[in-house]
Amino acid sequence: MAAQDNSLTVLVTDDNEVAIPGAIVEIVELNLASITNESGEASFILGQFQQVTLHVSLLGYGSEHRIVDSQFPQDRIKIILKEKATELGVVTIQGSQSDLIRNTPYAPDVLSLDAIRSTPQPMAQLINQMPGIRVRQSGGMGSQSNIMLHGLDGKGVRVFVDNIPVYLMGDAYNINNISPNMIDRIEVYKGLIPVQFGSDALGGIIHLVSRKSNADFLDVNYTVGSWNTHEAGLNSKKYFGVGRKYFAAMDVSYSHSDNNYWIKDREVPIDELGNTALADVRRFHDGYTSMMARGQVGINNLAWANDLRLIISASQIMREWQHGFSADIPWGQPVSDQWSVNSALSWMKSSKKPDQWDATMMAGFNLTELSFVDTASRTYFWDGSFVPKSLKGESGIYADGRTPILLNKNFFYRASLNYSLAKNYRLNLSTLTSFERLVGEDKAGASTYKEDPFKTPQDLFKNYIGLALESEFFGEVITNIFSVKHFYSHSYAVNLKADKTFNGYLNTFSSDIGFGDVLRWRLSKAINYTLGFEYTVRQPDSQEVFGDYINIGPNPTLVPEKSRNINTSIQYNAADKKITSSISAFYRNTSDRIFLSAISTGLSSFLNLLNTETYGGEADVTYSPMKNFMISLNSTFQNITLNKGDSYGKVPGRYIGARLPNTPYFFGNGRLDYTLQDPEKFKGTIQFGYSFNYIHEFFRAWAVDGRASSKEVIPAQGINNLMISYLNGSERWSLGLECRNVFNEEAYDNFSVQKAGRSIYLKARILLSK
Repeated sequence: MAAQDNSLTVLVTDDNEVAIPGAIVEIVELNLASITNESGEASFILGQFQQVTLHVSLLGYGSEHRIVDSQFPQDRIKIILKEKATELGVVTIQGSQSDLIRNTPYAPDVLSLDAIRSTPQPMAQLINQMPGIRVRQSGGMGSQSNIMLHGLDGKGVRVFVDNIPVYLMGDAYNINNISPNMIDRIEVYKGLIPVQFGSDALGGIIHLVSRKSNADFLDVNYTVGSWNTHEAGLNSKKYFGVGRKYFAAMDVSYSHSDNNYWIKDREVPIDELGNTALADVRRFHDGYTSMMARGQVGINNLAWANDLRLIISASQIMREWQHGFSADIPWGQPVSDQWSVNSALSWMKSSKKPDQWDATMMAGFNLTELSFVDTASRTYFWDGSFVPKSLKGESGIYADGRTPILLNKNFFYRASLNYSLAKNYRLNLSTLTSFERLVGEDKAGASTYKEDPFKTPQDLFKNYIGLALESEFFGEVITNIFSVKHFYSHSYAVNLKADKTFNGYLNTFSSDIGFGDVLRWRLSKAINYTLGFEYTVRQPDSQEVFGDYINIGPNPTLVPEKSRNINTSIQYNAADKKITSSISAFYRNTSDRIFLSAISTGLSSFLNLLNTETYGGEADVTYSPMKNFMISLNSTFQNITLNKGDSYGKVPGRYIGARLPNTPYFFGNGRLDYTLQDPEKFKGTIQFGYSFNYIHEFFRAWAVDGRASSKEVIPAQGINNLMISYLNGSERWSLGLECRNVFNEEAYDNFSVQKAGRSIYLKARILLSK
């Protein structure tokens, strides 16, 4: 309320009097900005200013200016934003909600997808171009991926969708499957994790935020490309009822690829005597299909809820398996089929007095069934030919092959409360509880185990609770957040002997406390400095403890990872928005690090390495000399060494102090975007894009053993990608064309698994909006 204390509340709505959350409200004279909450409100303390200028904006709406006299008493200032007809998205460099999120003490990197949805770029590729991140994939579409972020990788980097961990929602929501058309923006938190996520991430979070719209819309897209790739999507939202209080939304996606791209230098038979020679071949048993549908119904602006919604989704993923952990021996018949059903109820409420308190709660249930079949009595070669063998199963590690059918049930509950203790102090309390139960059978594998390990359900219970205090000093010049977290887990899981025979079940417990502090110092309007420390814990998840019974074996003896993380960075944002840049450094001391280790060519398992030490740095800059042109560059160096051996006796002492194998230590990205906007000449907008990804060579095995052969080195790679898209003048439809790996370079990631060469993709998109 704009009263004698010189406070000001701004309410932002659309033409239908519906509150607009996420709008950016700026006080020009104070260089302050805030984002409207779920009630469409933003509040400010004006100090000695008697008259201020408001600037209100949101992508998809026209902006509004208003001069306000703070001495004139009003309940609140009401601003109505008028929605533009449609907006498929073009590149623009200007103040945005993303800028405000970047300027929080945790200083995450933020990528808005508004200008990207018209191109065929997949989610994993978009994340891979962001600073400090390397997404490593074991092949083409649908292949297993490993995200590396500031020296941490694997499960130490958690992926969230709308504040919920993906591992609780099923594989349809991971970065290999989720469509960019469902997502509004990507947020990346490095080293220091906000309490409200309720996460046990060891030092990194990738948060995918779903699209939100106050307008009715229908968005349809279809992509066709190399290797018989087809992707289709439908996204829609509809408001109805008095005051548009009720809504329904639907997201549907379909993806398929044969993944039959060319790979180099594979052994193929040349005669009936079993002699082989190296040749270039196509991957021949690597098809992948994913289908997902998500529906939402809800209601806004109730007396007891700002937003109440029910979310139900279903998905199916079918996959052919070309090989196991590494690409040394091909498989020709193993297949898996996974389906999942999810449901969740979400509630949000904030106080009538702005910024006093707000609360969110969500409870959900997920049911997933995974079946895998590997019973062929054959040995395949890379040209698709085969010879019979006596034992069943192409993996060669089970006497009668594999036929596991696994049913995973999980329940989760998440709650978060923000409460304003005083003018400059804010408290956050968050909790996340999950329970998973795995049951099933493996008729073929039972003879190998000597006893079916699935006869008794396996359980994993995890609970997190975190408390954070945010304090502001000297008029928001310094912002500090101190946090304390508690992690608890209990597992009851199968234990196998070294020969894979059943050895009963193990009960394990863990209880740990973490803490951290992060400080942001606003040195000037353009420069922010951030320094933070965190001692954090990551508990093993169900895949690490239970295995996936395909190519990852169980290990119930795993203990939680613990890491001491230090991050420091300085960010510069020019007043004219032409240059944004940052330089950061990081240090990690991680004990009991969980590491995926190869047991054989077809099987791997997670192990605890006792201690690793990491240090490194990152730099990125974005320059926009004109409104329609942008160039960005980033690079990352990370040195990860082993400080101690492992409790399994698998790591010889000579590796102490050595850099970890199969881990890149220097990589970077570059990107250019140029937009031609001339409605009369082009009758629309043309957007050009170029991106470059570089990885320096690194050793597949331990570097201290030397380079015995070229197979032990993953070579340096420079991958070039080109994009062009056209948006018609009415902004109702677009076409996007992308060529990945333009010069057909050999590309590798995990254990020298070769990825696709040059490939071309065409995307058509139609957007109807009211």
